[in-house]
Amino acid sequence: MQQIHYSFLQGFMLAALALPAHGQQAPVSPQTLPVKHKLTAAPKVIISTIPDVIRTPEGQRHDNCIRAAHGFYDSYYDLNEYDNTEAVGSYVTGSDGTVYMLNPISYMVSNTYMKLDPYNGDTLVARLPQIVVAESYGNSFVAKMKQNGQDNWTLNADQNMYFVLRNDTLKALDDTRETPLGFIDESESWYAVEYGHVFTKNPYIAVTVPEGARDQKYSLNRRLVVSARLTDDALFINDPSTPGLWMKGTKDAEGNYHFAAKEYMGVNERFISHQFQMPASYVVKSDEYGKYNDYTYMDELVMRPSGTDGMLTSVGNVSLLSSLSTTKINPVGIIDNPVLIPYNEVAAEPVAPKIEKVGRYIEDYGAEIIFTMELESTDGKFIDPDKLFYEVYVDDNTEPIRFVPEEEGGPYHRLDSAMTQVPYAYSDNNYDFIFNYGQVKFYIYDSEMQKVGIRTVYKGGGEEHASPIVWQPTPASIAGVGADRQTRTEYTTLSGMRVEKPAKGINIRKVTDANGNVKVEKILVK
Repeated sequence: MQQIHYSFLQGFMLAALALPAHGQQAPVSPQTLPVKHKLTAAPKVIISTIPDVIRTPEGQRHDNCIRAAHGFYDSYYDLNEYDNTEAVGSYVTGSDGTVYMLNPISYMVSNTYMKLDPYNGDTLVARLPQIVVAESYGNSFVAKMKQNGQDNWTLNADQNMYFVLRNDTLKALDDTRETPLGFIDESESWYAVEYGHVFTKNPYIAVTVPEGARDQKYSLNRRLVVSARLTDDALFINDPSTPGLWMKGTKDAEGNYHFAAKEYMGVNERFISHQFQMPASYVVKSDEYGKYNDYTYMDELVMRPSGTDGMLTSVGNVSLLSSLSTTKINPVGIIDNPVLIPYNEVAAEPVAPKIEKVGRYIEDYGAEIIFTMELESTDGKFIDPDKLFYEVYVDDNTEPIRFVPEEEGGPYHRLDSAMTQVPYAYSDNNYDFIFNYGQVKFYIYDSEMQKVGIRTVYKGGGEEHASPIVWQPTPASIAGVGADRQTRTEYTTLSGMRVEKPAKGINIRKVTDANGNVKVEKILVK
């Protein structure tokens, strides 16, 4: 059961594929402000004498700390919990003993500081509320909250929060789930609360590739091409989930490579978190949602030579994770049962795609097209997905469709730019273009088309080669003869991603009846 799961695969995997293993925490990407929506509550100025926002305090910087905190954020429809064990933290110590804490709420990236005044010895006090975002539409603050019910918080009467700075560790003394630090607006509406703040000095040294290391490319599980470097005693792999961060395997006398746990890879800039190489074993389980892999960290993953062509294989149900935590399963990338085969790029003709479905045209919805592509040439060789594209043809047109974004007068409102050749794993946040392990789903907004053609195009080895065009006729559109009409139900997530069936949580259901009437409603799946 070979799988690769990555949120960023250098143009290979679907962005949404970096979902956590079942029952395990999904990486939470901190929000860059402003992200909140203004509530309708009447504004109340909390304290008119609050000092202005602090952006560049003077003093000694303590960057790249290991930051821990536990919190909740409001996604407008639901309360979401997160647990940061190794986020990136920074603070500044002033010459007068004042300490300034960057991004007081780790989930809400304000790029401003909370001031901690000297109090007693190495104890500090944050006199709250303090402004962390100053915008024309209003200010945002951090304040001490108190729990009011299971999943709600209000302002605490005592607005002092205490910290201690001791032995290079900055730690909150009195922030708990009952009295957390909160991110609020002028109406005292909160958007995130966080507690258990601890900043410690980073003891890790990131993996770096030594000078003189030899370049080598590998196909990884015949799914993608990875860049690597080789020395006499180690193998370095450029992490596909976070290009620029490196995994390291140490070579033994038998030529095996040992990928050890807690190998520090560096900072994941997207998640503002430290990232680690974490090998794991897994067992396949199932529940009402289907099969899933249940991961457990282990001390190392060993890749062994196989054959004479430089292939390296792993044994058993093992995985190599790029994780944001050394204690919790919190991956941004997962490589199940890794197999590395040396890769040399050559020109090749790609295998033709296989069309699985050409759907009816539905007004305001388009026609759904589903097809699959293989990462293989006609002579059976693996080809680089980063250099594989597809083109779409309609009826007797000899030129491929040009997919045009709304900004240029087209129907595709999530495209960044117009294109005729679509990259192998392209996804527009899973709206009009959805990619899943070689299967592509996309939508065409052409009520007159009679047939659809697709061909693959490979640009490897300095040449461009295309497969034959594969054609399939379209069924009659719903906008046509009444006998061809039918009721259709579609589901999307709150973010707009189309799904085959409603997922756990809140979903949007759109029902189009035989007369073209549309009903949209929210449904909750528990």
